[in-house]
Amino acid sequence: MPALADDFPGTGNRADWSAALPYYNLGNDYLKQDRYQDAAAKFQEAVSRYQFDPDFYTNLGFAYRKLEDYPNAEAAFKRATELTPNDWMPWSDLANVYLKQNRLPETISTFRRTLKCNPPASEKTAIEQDIADITKIMKMQAGDQPREDEVEKPEPKPSTNNAPRAVQRQLGRTSASHAKTLLKPDVPAPAGRLPASQKPPRSQPLPNQAGQVNKSGEQLKQSGWDYIYK
Repeated sequence: MPALADDFPGTGNRADWSAALPYYNLGNDYLKQDRYQDAAAKFQEAVSRYQFDPDFYTNLGFAYRKLEDYPNAEAAFKRATELTPNDWMPWSDLANVYLKQNRLPETISTFRRTLKCNPPASEKTAIEQDIADITKIMKMQAGDQPREDEVEKPEPKPSTNNAPRAVQRQLGRTSASHAKTLLKPDVPAPAGRLPASQKPPRSQPLPNQAGQVNKSGEQLKQSGWDYIYK
């Protein structure tokens, strides 16, 4: 498939970008097989050959966070935000990496930066709820008493057919959310990506998890939002 005009990021050398695509696409193949170490190696090879495609860094960050290598995931997502500062998804990814490290003030500030990028309405509502929940946790950790209107109300017992509304939300996204033209391992890479109309959805929020927000920092580290990337 020939490269589409809007596929090449427009910075650097197009030939370098085309040469990097086989490694990026193989990395996506490995992600689908849950081979995260192999995927990270291929994405690293891709970014070593071409440094200006935010998708390379986004999926590199995804592989690292699946490996629970949060410092390297953070670095990759930061680079993606530098390359596409108006795209809400890398900012959301970065916020979640901060959350996995229990860096709550940075999580909130990065979620707020995400909101400035005009995410879809459903994502905006969920992110605003995350900010409110994390703010409550920070107040409790500091020993402050929440106002009456901030106290979490008990949830009614769910029926067998309807799961309770979760205070927490899953923000993980599918591994190939930024896939270019996918390759089989032994097939040469075409210099192009799937047209936008054929690409998978950029964000696939997973079903909500039941449960209340944990009230201590230790509980947060152990279980608070651990479902996000599992």
